[in-house]
Amino acid sequence: AEMLARVNASSPKRITVIYGSTLRKGDEISALAAGDLLELDRSPEEAAEIQVDGKPFAYGRPGVVNGKTAIKITRIRFPHPSDIYEAFTPPR
Repeated sequence: AEMLARVNASSPKRITVIYGSTLRKGDEISALAAGDLLELDRSPEEAAEIQVDGKPFAYGRPGVVNGKTAIKITRIRFPHPSDIYEAFTPPR
């Protein structure tokens, strides 16, 4: 939390967790229905990517906390994630 405050405490940041992806043709997507399974490009043991405003930030493991889906951060990317915001910091 302290690191995020240092990044840019004055504006909210969108945190997104990418668990995996797949490529499908348009007709395959159109045919998808509730209950269908999509095979992703990651193994279940592989950490999910955590992005801040669309930029890679960290990796983590999915889980459940108090009945809600959660992600436990297992590794912060290097260089330091705050480096991705230097270009977006408004001049004072």
